Amino acid sequence: MKHQILIASYRKDFEFLFWNLKSIAKFGTGFLCPVIAVTEEDRDAAEDVTKRAKIGVVKIWQGPGFGRAQDAMMNGDTLCPEADYYWLLGSDCFATASFSPADFCGADGKPIMLWATWEHMQRYASPAMVWKAGVEKAFGWDSQGEFMRRLPLAYPTKMLSPMREFIAKRHNTSFQAYVWHEVNRTRNFSESNVMGEWAWRHAQDAYNWINIEQRPQPWPVNPVLQFWSHGGMDRVTYNGKSPRQVIKESGV
Repeated sequence: MKHQILIASYRKDFEFLFWNLKSIAKFGTGFLCPVIAVTEEDRDAAEDVTKRAKIGVVKIWQGPGFGRAQDAMMNGDTLCPEADYYWLLGSDCFATASFSPADFCGADGKPIMLWATWEHMQRYASPAMVWKAGVEKAFGWDSQGEFMRRLPLAYPTKMLSPMREFIAKRHNTSFQAYVWHEVNRTRNFSESNVMGEWAWRHAQDAYNWINIEQRPQPWPVNPVLQFWSHGGMDRVTYNGKSPRQVIKESGV
């Protein structure tokens, strides 16, 4: 199996992206060279980031607003054509210890998909309930659960084209146009929950499924931390530390 990291980014996040890529170069193994999807306008700046980080290949993906990023993340088969699975990371994610696909897979080599029922989310993480309506609108059926539980998230590239075709046909528009509208206007569209829902119905065999309500704690420590780029590099997030402090301590 071939694995590849995909990051949809833009200029305002490039300071985070630089350290993201540096951390992948230091700690990541078992992945093809990471792909960074940006607009044509951001190409030169993104290529400068990959040059300084000494890792990453820049590919162009056009579109308006955050809808462009979500559209790119749902076109991993196009952007990562050599990969069997592609792995989503945000620009504001940093690895702080060694990691590989095996750390997020079962003994059979299939990625672990963490999920929770909507009843659980309503009780413990009610803000996430907004994604339920977006998933059900996209597909026209009742959503089974919430699938955006941990980064990095892996998806089999071969499942994407049928999913995009289904959504485009159902809404009588192009897939891109649907995503752009839903993300930029209705704001209840979540690429990870849409892809997770499709996988639940049409790619069950591609994963090891774990309901977080049924697995005993504690969870293994995730070597990849997710920050919030809009808060900046000095916003305290983890254990009283900012992204800048965490990066420094990790030795990246």
